[in-house]
Amino acid sequence: MKQSVQPIAKSLREEFAVAYEKLAEIIVDAFHYGPSPSLEEAYSESRAWFLGHYKELKPQMGAFLTAEGAGVAKHFSRTGSGGNDSFEHLFCPPTLEILMNTSESQLFRRLNETRQALDLAKMRA
Repeated sequence: MKQSVQPIAKSLREEFAVAYEKLAEIIVDAFHYGPSPSLEEAYSESRAWFLGHYKELKPQMGAFLTAEGAGVAKHFSRTGSGGNDSFEHLFCPPTLEILMNTSESQLFRRLNETRQALDLAKMRA
């Protein structure tokens, strides 16, 4: 049985896009420069926003992920170091340092996939 996906408010969708871009920038900076205290603080703030809002956004945003991205990293949920889709994998680790333990290829694959999902969501809005 397929779940119906309720549209999300335009303002929340726009807020999500801004928050995502900030999170992606933090992750890329941490990859290049290491997880400095200022980047850890920025990640913590960004993570708090996603933890408070993504549950509402997940059905719609998750619909734009590939099958692999929608079910990626389920084992991370049990360890507390990731989520169960590609978006969640970027903000569920409790620290940026833990997220940086993800392999470079996996991290950038998830960033690319989530950016593509966000772009598709914007086109269909």
